[in-house]
Amino acid sequence: MTRLCDLSVSSYLHYDEPPSLPGNHAARLAGLHNDYMAELLEEHQRSGRTITVAPYVVASTGDERRAGLAQLGRFAKEQQGWPVTGSSFCDSDPEVPLEERRAFGAACRYASLGFASGILAANRAALTFDDAVYERVLTYLHKHRVFLAFLPLLNEQGATS
Repeated sequence: MTRLCDLSVSSYLHYDEPPSLPGNHAARLAGLHNDYMAELLEEHQRSGRTITVAPYVVASTGDERRAGLAQLGRFAKEQQGWPVTGSSFCDSDPEVPLEERRAFGAACRYASLGFASGILAANRAALTFDDAVYERVLTYLHKHRVFLAFLPLLNEQGATS
């Protein structure tokens, strides 16, 4: 069993390692992310449920946190039409491994309990560069019917995640 978050926060995010598949890991993970996102958005739209997102930011100062949350909120509301939840989640040190970040673990639990349809972060780099950890996050969230969305890259045309 692998832990996604610090057990002092909760033992809520335990799960088995997903199978490792051969091939280009970055492309495979991007495809997995896009497939999960499309599946869950379609599921929400079919059900008629409102899609809501919980914003997650990693920033060391209060000003950076406020700016990051404002940027995520504008994207969610203005570009996607997604309401932002009343709770937001912020960790202060991007060097702390994702599975030890208290706020990210809390965001996962919050969304998996049904308080949000997804978690919105600036980009994958805000989470982790470790492919195995990222895959476990995607698998955990998908299992709990929660999507993970990112701001579009400036050079992408019409991308939403």
